[in-house]
Amino acid sequence: MVFVAWFIAAIISHAAYADPQAISLETSVVGETYGTNSWVYSGEADFEDVIQEDFQSKFVKSLREVIFLPLEKTTMWVKIPFSNPTNQVKTLWIHESLNYTDYFALYTEDEGLIGSLSSEGLRDRTISLNLPPNTTKTVYIKKSSVAVQIQTWSYWSDYEDLVGHLSISHMHWGIATAIFFTSLIFNIILFLSFKDRYYLSYCVYIVTMMGLSTLLWGVFELRSVSEIFLTIMPMNLIVSVASEWV
Repeated sequence: MVFVAWFIAAIISHAAYADPQAISLETSVVGETYGTNSWVYSGEADFEDVIQEDFQSKFVKSLREVIFLPLEKTTMWVKIPFSNPTNQVKTLWIHESLNYTDYFALYTEDEGLIGSLSSEGLRDRTISLNLPPNTTKTVYIKKSSVAVQIQTWSYWSDYEDLVGHLSISHMHWGIATAIFFTSLIFNIILFLSFKDRYYLSYCVYIVTMMGLSTLLWGVFELRSVSEIFLTIMPMNLIVSVASEWV
């Protein structure tokens, strides 16, 4: 009985720390998150430590399609293997959708640091990885952010698909901004016509929401996360004052 119990425990332990199954790039990858194919470690660590064999047991398999961590965690390491079973070089693009991520980096065990991002504009937040024919590579991703602890990156095997996705994001931001701007002009006209401060306060609200949507849409570059708070706090103050004034 002791042997059986030990044998079962060994199987469970092996399942808990078994290497994740590699994702084949033989088929198209279009904006996938692969959260349930990823293994996650939350905490500060250097890449040289993360790739050590005795460190692998600290990774926990993600049960969510989109990786999510508690807010008190500021750094996550994610490992996920990709394979190229074809006879041609395959390129994988990893796109980080947020511009207020403090640090985002891509590593492989044999090449080390492939690329890193911080607060670039929407079209510049992409790192590419080349996989030689008939190879498998484990990708290590490090993300640090005090703002949000959720997977905000996606994987793409066709750059044209990624460009199309980014173009649609820009278009959606443009449509939202046009709606806000139209509403702003309309309320300015109402204010000038009726001299009612309600319309003026609503104009302030529209400008605030226009700024916040632009900020959170991630279209433009931010130099640091502190800029978010320096931007959001005055906007919230303006809205609060405007609400009290009315």
